[in-house]
Amino acid sequence: MIMPVRAWRELLVIRSGDADVVRRGRGLVTTIVVFFAAMLALALVAAALAPPDRVRPTLVTIAMMLVVAVTSAALARRGRVDAAGLLLSGSLSAAIAGYLWHVQAYTHFVWFMTLSVVLASVSVQPRLIWASAGLNLTLVVLLALGLPCEPAEAVRISALLGILLLVIAVVTFFSAQRMAALFVGQNLAMRELEQAKRRLREALSLAEEGLRRAEAASRAKSTFLANMSHELRTPLNAIIGYTELLREDAQDASTARDLARISEAGEHLLGLISEILDLSRVEAGKMTIAAERVALAPLIQEVRGAVAPMMAKNHNVLTVDLEDRRVEYVYIDPLRLRQILINLLSNAAKFTEGGAVRLTVGRAGGLLRFVVSDTGIGMDAATLARVLSFEEFVQADASPTRRYGGSGLGLALSSRLARLLGGSLTATSSLGAGSSFTLCVPLAPPSASTS
Repeated sequence: MIMPVRAWRELLVIRSGDADVVRRGRGLVTTIVVFFAAMLALALVAAALAPPDRVRPTLVTIAMMLVVAVTSAALARRGRVDAAGLLLSGSLSAAIAGYLWHVQAYTHFVWFMTLSVVLASVSVQPRLIWASAGLNLTLVVLLALGLPCEPAEAVRISALLGILLLVIAVVTFFSAQRMAALFVGQNLAMRELEQAKRRLREALSLAEEGLRRAEAASRAKSTFLANMSHELRTPLNAIIGYTELLREDAQDASTARDLARISEAGEHLLGLISEILDLSRVEAGKMTIAAERVALAPLIQEVRGAVAPMMAKNHNVLTVDLEDRRVEYVYIDPLRLRQILINLLSNAAKFTEGGAVRLTVGRAGGLLRFVVSDTGIGMDAATLARVLSFEEFVQADASPTRRYGGSGLGLALSSRLARLLGGSLTATSSLGAGSSFTLCVPLAPPSASTS
């Protein structure tokens, strides 16, 4: 089964770069194969059933047509499809005309004439169909002149056959022209589609290459910053430490105030560097989560004490509400939980002046929920959507004249730490009415992991 299919595919190979020539060549070769089989069958029938006086001319005509068919197929496979089509249709007309003149069967020529024109329409360009029609019309006239019949009868039959020939030629011409136009349009659309697909593949390749480079650069940056943690923090801690020692030995109030400002600026810078480095460690996959059994109430008190100065600075009142007293212990990384809560409470204190900040701790199914709400400036829907993206350096107010400071790293880091703890961070807000951030973490002890 495989060999005939392979042989058929090889037979339909047309050596031409023109898609229209390939289409017409394949059509002609297919027609020739069918024609070849029909001629062989006709030869067998003629040998068995034809009258003795017609067997020899029939076999000679069939043999000639088989030779022409093979020659035409060879020309078509070499890409010379127009020549092959005209050779096949013209030879068919001439051979049949000679046969009919020999056997004196003039009126049967219409069938062979039709077959000749149709063969031409399959293979040649539409304009060449008229060449085949002209050849058949010439043969009609020659047959009329050569047959022993009344001139009036010959003219009548010739006129009838000529009219039929013209009708067939016109119909065949427009049919072939329409088929050619459809194929040209289809071929053009296919070429445009292939070009678009090629451009799309090139664009995708460039985009993938750019993405790989960007990811590699991001990983390199994150790895570099994560590895710089000790080198950046150590000298800054020394500066802050020596500043505190100098404050203790300061002799006058002015020097003490200046050293206090230096210490405050150093602490702020240390916090900023810590956020950048922690975020880089998370992105580089070097942030380790170590869960342990932690007493919840003491941890909340530590957090409350850490944010008390910020609350006092903006004259805010901090309220802590433990909704479920039965939750005494939680299995979590205390350092990362404390870091998230301090970040959320510090933000609430920064954007609230002379108001209230509340930390509510409760239980919701298998989750421990921390809600930090305030009565501060709040956010509109567009600002909240921007903040909820939790992207680095995204701030509620990014204008140069913004009133509140900050790097925009705190919420991004808190969101990533929440995911590392197996939880999530969400928020709601209303402009002028305050904001509420909700941290949910699992109560069950998660396995220690590294992201």
